Amino acid sequence: MKVEKKGGRIKGTPNKVTHNLRNQIETILQGYFDKLDFDQLKDHDKILLVSKLLNFVLPKLQSVELKEPQKHEPFNVIYLGTGIEPTPQEYAKN
Repeated sequence: MKVEKKGGRIKGTPNKVTHNLRNQIETILQGYFDKLDFDQLKDHDKILLVSKLLNFVLPKLQSVELKEPQKHEPFNVIYLGTGIEPTPQEYAKN
């Protein structure tokens, strides 16, 4: 028995709290990056810092899994030619 959904967010509507929180974190990070002296950091630390902070600003991608193999229908290929008349030498070969 399927229960009908009543109230709440409509499917696909963005979450306002998450949106506002991400905007606030992005603003803080932008201000922090302006004050940060990247020259003092080692390359490893720069990469680590950026990768950790991106999790708060960019959405995470989900992996997609193919549940059942796709069935391919057989097809025929019909060669219609190039539309260019063959030269006498090409015509003689056939």
